[in-house]
Amino acid sequence: MPIACSYYVTTVCNAKCGFCDIWEGPAHKKPKLVSMEHAEKIIRGLKKLGVRYIDFTGGEPLLQRNLPELLAIAKKIGLKTGLVSNGYLYPARAHEFIDLVDSASFSLDSSDRDRHNASRKLQCYDRVIESIELAKRNKQFVNINFSVGNENMDEIPGMMALAKELRTVVHVMPMFGYFGNPALDAELTRQLKYLHKQPYMSVNLAAIKFQAEGGNDPEKPKCKAIKANVAVSQDGKYLLPCYHAAQERMDIDVEDPVGQWKSPAMQEHIKKSGRYDFCKGCTIWCYMTPSFMYTLDSYFLLQAYSYAKDWAKLSSNRMRDAIKYGREVTREELIAENQPVSVLGE
Repeated sequence: MPIACSYYVTTVCNAKCGFCDIWEGPAHKKPKLVSMEHAEKIIRGLKKLGVRYIDFTGGEPLLQRNLPELLAIAKKIGLKTGLVSNGYLYPARAHEFIDLVDSASFSLDSSDRDRHNASRKLQCYDRVIESIELAKRNKQFVNINFSVGNENMDEIPGMMALAKELRTVVHVMPMFGYFGNPALDAELTRQLKYLHKQPYMSVNLAAIKFQAEGGNDPEKPKCKAIKANVAVSQDGKYLLPCYHAAQERMDIDVEDPVGQWKSPAMQEHIKKSGRYDFCKGCTIWCYMTPSFMYTLDSYFLLQAYSYAKDWAKLSSNRMRDAIKYGREVTREELIAENQPVSVLGE
């Protein structure tokens, strides 16, 4: 049974990233979202299957006007929710997501405004920075998704500095090759390992090892798409085996989701996951990282270590920031009130 779901609430996007093709095609010809009544049945069915976390994604999910209702349905039945956005629309809609989003991820390709905007073909840098602050105020766990490719390795120092400035975790993601763009070179991928020691930088060492060693092998597949992370489309279909290489768009049986999951047709799709010819070399992280949790091997252990390291760093960062920024705020308040500050020490 799957533990996670990638719910594609729209395949329309307001950015035009060169390493993605989701935005291509006329918006009016793309599938529409099912009714909220139908969507609620889908989400409740996912929970019955064992899903504990739904990543609401796209396209740009904030272009979906019913996104708050979808999030509310998931939260109402006890699911964890994630939101992946380019940040352009978040400042205008942030108030709609209070208490509805557990984890907010904003994409950033560079610490330089002009380079990031050129990469996205959208003037969104300033709104990403604003989105990060707003999401924090809304008590959402916030991280920056930083896709590293062969052409932007030189952006890493700037992103490290920005992470410290914003006191926000940067999730370093080796770029996978799928949309006609090349994957990050194996040697360059290995060079990312040092970042796991840096404050605010999050690196999955299992993902680094996996990509550096050539990715998925159809003869001995690591990918457990469907079983680990099932993809759902806005028009109420399972995308099998995944969004990126869907061989079938199967209508979701909202009346008997467990029976459908156990059906011969679905079990055959699950069996074939990671074994297709097009699965060779795949490193699409939304499917691979949950897949690592299903087998006790070096990838499982490296990922567990990476997560533990990230949480330890996060706790350390928070403690350091509380001391540093708490003192600064207190000092300013005392000075404003003409009170002595010597009791604070240096």
